[in-house]
Amino acid sequence: MLKSKPNYTLHPQIELIKKALTLHGMPKVLLRNHVPALEALKYYDDYELTPEYVLTQDKKSDKVLVEEKPWTVPDDNGITSHSLLAPAVVVTLLKQLAEVLYN
Repeated sequence: MLKSKPNYTLHPQIELIKKALTLHGMPKVLLRNHVPALEALKYYDDYELTPEYVLTQDKKSDKVLVEEKPWTVPDDNGITSHSLLAPAVVVTLLKQLAEVLYN
């Protein structure tokens, strides 16, 4: 059986999202999974950022050293950003849902 390659293009999804944002009369919940690195600590605590673990070997003690830092990725516009852990995004979802449901 011949299997086709999965289509990983996001173009149709992006167009669908743009169209949904133009709809009037329905509340929208917008979520971010990343935040610009320069503003990350203004709005989020360290524990809300996805960690990156850098492993190095100490030659003298022959032990592995673990360095933890925020995981940094470029966003769609090339801006250096930190990824958020899922609980931070869920809290944002719940806050926005509460506003939509009670207004």
